[in-house]
Formats: sequence, C-alpha cells, structure tokens
Amino acid sequence: VLTGDTLFAGGVGRPDLLGEGAETRLAEQLYDSVYGTLLKLPDHLEVFPAHFGGSACGKGLSGKPGSTIGFERRFNPALQFTSKPDFVRFVLADLPPQPETFAENRRRNLGLE
Repeated sequence: VLTGDTLFAGGVGRPDLLGEGAETRLAEQLYDSVYGTLLKLPDHLEVFPAHFGGSACGKGLSGKPGSTIGFERRFNPALQFTSKPDFVRFVLADLPPQPETFAENRRRNLGLE
C-alpha cells in the first residue's frame, strides 16, 4: 500500500505542516486514517511511504524505504495508542521546527504562488 505522508516506517505524518491553527484537527484526521483504515489491513501487506529517515516530514523515521503493516503495528511508537487523545498528544509533542521551505510549499500547494 502506498501510504504517502500518512504512515512511515517508524512514524506518522506531521499534522503541523499546513500552518498554525489546524494541528489538532489534522492530528485527529491522521488518527482516523491510520487507525480506521491502514491498521485494518492485513499484517503481511507491504507499506511504501513517501519519505524515510532524514526527512522533515515526520519524527523518528526509519532509514528503511518500506515496511509492513504488521511490523509497524508492533514497533511504530505512534501506533501504540488505544485512544485518539493520546495519539494526538503524541504526534503534536516534540515536533522539530518546520524547514523554511515549507512556507513556500504551502503557498504553492494552495495556488497562492
């Protein structure tokens, strides 16, 4: 499964990259996508994320370019929660600073440039 910026090997996407004010709502949507869709897939299914170690698009990402649902379910720190509020607190905590280029990326993605 191509997981894009949602599920990585060792982490999940950053809900803060859209800009200030939407982080909690986006973290809740991330929970719904991961727990409500991706984790319902079989453990043997391979995961191909858009980024891996060294990317600013997540925290704690593995250097592996892929994984499986089962491996991530067992070892990914973001997938160890039983409640949405706990997951949201985890993904919003200790986020690294956004790279300066992200502001420009947001404007371009929104069609403002």
